[in-house]
Amino acid sequence: MASTPESNSNYSRRFVASPHSAGEGREGDVSETAQKPYSFVFDEAKDTWVCSVHGPVSWTGWVPCWNGCQDGYFDGYEEDPLWYDEGDMETCDICDGEGGWTVCGECAKDNPDVEW
Repeated sequence: MASTPESNSNYSRRFVASPHSAGEGREGDVSETAQKPYSFVFDEAKDTWVCSVHGPVSWTGWVPCWNGCQDGYFDGYEEDPLWYDEGDMETCDICDGEGGWTVCGECAKDNPDVEW
């Protein structure tokens, strides 16, 4: 039996939302092409941030977590004093304890939420 996208369990459709697609790939659009997903990672070997759109970047910004956590953690006692003791800290589920995200300076230059 030939493998088709519908019969292949490894096949999945991706939502591609790239700020550089000029009208294509808006949130909610489904792309079934082999388009590379956006990524922004730190390359320890090169000691620099690498954007999948711009390559190595020299300037970055910071977007604080929108969940209201303080530096990536919640004080459990403030949330529910019946279940937590004073000083019990819970890791934020949204930012995984990071407090926000480092973003590419070129990609986010018009984003009002970015702290420079």
